[in-house]
Amino acid sequence: MDRTGEVYYNARSSGQHRFYFSRIRRTKAMLLKCLDSADDGRARYPARTGFANPQVPAGTPPRESIEVRTLVFFD
Repeated sequence: MDRTGEVYYNARSSGQHRFYFSRIRRTKAMLLKCLDSADDGRARYPARTGFANPQVPAGTPPRESIEVRTLVFFD
């Protein structure tokens, strides 16, 4: 194998909150945190997902995502 990595699994918890943004327009952006190195109780590896919405009319173009990874360091 030429790769080494980790896989995280998610389990449901009553303390978790889920959000569905149904009316996002082309003029809006959503930022999702993928990792936080702080280990003080905040979410370090937040889960995210996608799904096919059965309520969308036939022929509607799918949403598109652009992924940009950015590193931010604070002293």
